[in-house]
Amino acid sequence: MEEPIVKPLTLEVFPCHREHDGYHWINVRDERAYVGKVRCRIWTNVLTICSIMVFTEFRGRGYGRKAIDLFKDQYGVIVADRVRHRAIGFWTKMGFTQRQDGNWEYRRDS
Repeated sequence: MEEPIVKPLTLEVFPCHREHDGYHWINVRDERAYVGKVRCRIWTNVLTICSIMVFTEFRGRGYGRKAIDLFKDQYGVIVADRVRHRAIGFWTKMGFTQRQDGNWEYRRDS
């Protein structure tokens, strides 16, 4: 099975505003289209991902993995908040470990 080709991604971060219910929103885009979005909270060097969604027509092509890799380059700590049971494999493959509070966390080596 061939590995899907993922075009270079860009992340467009929208600041936290009252109309966004206190969350930051990040649009994930390849060179041609928006491929997904992330609802999160950002504190300096910590990104807490509340939800990540790759749009249906782009699923299975590695966009979720590529977005997480970009986040790893930008943040020292990434928390995956309230991970669904069926998504545990994804977060494990991405190098996250389960915390005592049930969330999953990635810490970049200094």
